[in-house]
Amino acid sequence: MAMRLMLRFWRNESGSTITEYALIGGFISVTLIATFVSIGQKVNLMFVPIDNALN
Repeated sequence: MAMRLMLRFWRNESGSTITEYALIGGFISVTLIATFVSIGQKVNLMFVPIDNALN
């Protein structure tokens, strides 16, 4: 009885899709954050000379 229950639990893959979606979402989030940080620094460097010229 316990062995059958354990085998059924082991073969159940319904939770694996949730885990895969969570990993994909995490990867996309990390990629977007890294991209925004990189773009933000470049935009900041672009506007520093303009700010200095106005002061």
